[in-house]
Amino acid sequence: MRKQLKAIGLAMKLLLLAAITADAQTAITSLGGDVSSPAGSLNYTVGQIATSSAVGQGQASIYEGVQQTYTVEELRVRTPEKDIQISVYPNPTMDGVFVEISDSEIGFCYELLSSNGSILKSGILNDTKQKIEMNAYPVATYVLRVMGKNSEYDFKIARIK
Repeated sequence: MRKQLKAIGLAMKLLLLAAITADAQTAITSLGGDVSSPAGSLNYTVGQIATSSAVGQGQASIYEGVQQTYTVEELRVRTPEKDIQISVYPNPTMDGVFVEISDSEIGFCYELLSSNGSILKSGILNDTKQKIEMNAYPVATYVLRVMGKNSEYDFKIARIK
């Protein structure tokens, strides 16, 4: 009887170990595919931020990782009095983002917030297109808050290597 219990216990442990390691290298992705040419082939998935990069002979860059997002997410908007278009790019970024405001009226300011909500950097946007440097901050996700007289916009920014 004891041998049977030991055998069952060992079998349960092996099944548990197999179940844990079976999913170690899987990912649920939203999009992906394969590209091939006479020069080589590439398979890719989209959605996770890259962790490292490599630059080839030309001007192309390759970012490693399961997925790569290239979207700007507007997190919150306080209702503006007039229609103002604000673009924040590139996202994800390695060194900083450009903030481009369609309105010729200047007087917007910004705050760069950490994921816990503390203000890391703030300033005034003196032009319709201005770069906000992020070199001094580690790889992480940040919130960029752009504020006007009667409007406020929050954007999620991913900083990568």
